Amino acid sequence: MKTIGWAWILLMSAMTLQVGPAAAQSGSGAWYGLSVGGGYLGSSCDSCDGSGQAGYTWGLHGGGYFSPSTAWGVEASAFYDLDGGGYPWLGALGLLLRWTPSRTRGGFLKVGAGWAWFKGLVPLGQDPPRANGFQGEVGGGWDFQAGEAVTLSPFVDFMLVPSTTVDDPQESLSERVTGYLVQLGIAVSHF
Repeated sequence: MKTIGWAWILLMSAMTLQVGPAAAQSGSGAWYGLSVGGGYLGSSCDSCDGSGQAGYTWGLHGGGYFSPSTAWGVEASAFYDLDGGGYPWLGALGLLLRWTPSRTRGGFLKVGAGWAWFKGLVPLGQDPPRANGFQGEVGGGWDFQAGEAVTLSPFVDFMLVPSTTVDDPQESLSERVTGYLVQLGIAVSHF
């Protein structure tokens, strides 16, 4: 929970920055950026106790435009628990759509889908088992202009990895698991 507290402080600090007025989105060319933050990774399964783990998140994203208010892109993101010996972790790669209702930026919504890999969500055996599966993501945030073509964007995301099978060959065990990640962060993007 300490990690989420620091991420929240970072997010609130970014929202108080005195940044210039938002510039109009070009709606053409490429955009790219990176994000950092804190998150909570949890799971649901027969042998799980329903608990999760707080940790650190990061991401890389980029793409192009369908229109001045609608961008498409590719996003790679990860969760890592630095306090618990490296488990659990989650990595995801997917496509995203980002919609900004105003040409002068402000609030945005995003949806995405792709593939996720995770390890350590299920307490099977001695070595935490790995799994992978489809993932869906929704989120939103606010763009603050920090330069001519640069934004600082506090955001919140929710990622769901629906029911997938986790196998532990050492113990001959199998488990159905649903994983989820909630993250608060800040993105720096060039549009």
